[in-house]
Amino acid sequence: MNWRSGARKASLWILGSLGVGILVAKAIEKWGDRIGYLDDPTKGLQWALAKAAAVTEHWFFYPALTFLIGLAIGLWADALFRSRSAEREAELALLGYDLREFSDFIVERAGQINQRWPTCISDRMPDLQALLNRARGAGLPAPPPEVMQLSDDGEHFAGYLHEVGTFLINNQFAEAKNAAIHWNAEIEKYASR
Repeated sequence: MNWRSGARKASLWILGSLGVGILVAKAIEKWGDRIGYLDDPTKGLQWALAKAAAVTEHWFFYPALTFLIGLAIGLWADALFRSRSAEREAELALLGYDLREFSDFIVERAGQINQRWPTCISDRMPDLQALLNRARGAGLPAPPPEVMQLSDDGEHFAGYLHEVGTFLINNQFAEAKNAAIHWNAEIEKYASR
């Protein structure tokens, strides 16, 4: 029933606008015929140009024009920055997913009995370096090199990747940066034992 009332309203709007449009067109036609614009179309063009030129003589024209141009530029810049911001958020979320996926990979590989840390991830070292370079490029502090020599089966490194990745997925960049700093301090403290 709800769609019927919507269709009824839409058809009434269409019929009403058609009726008003015809009435307005007839009124403009009568006005143009009375003044003589229909007999001499250049007369109508001259009138339109004269009215347009007259608008520029008002004191408010140039300030209003400046305001409208500034508004258009501001709206364009806002749309551009929003687009770039959305792209950056998407890139950071993707980085977060990659960090968490590598964290899960470290936990899985380090849990295997026959492999030791960090040799258990030696086949994925280039991927890890690329991932850390992406994190540095995003402005996140990377873990210190000592993380690869810790005797914790990669727990600190996996914790770093998991927590920072979770914050990035949730678009919380400041918290991700603070978590990275916190985990770096924890890794350095654990390494100095």
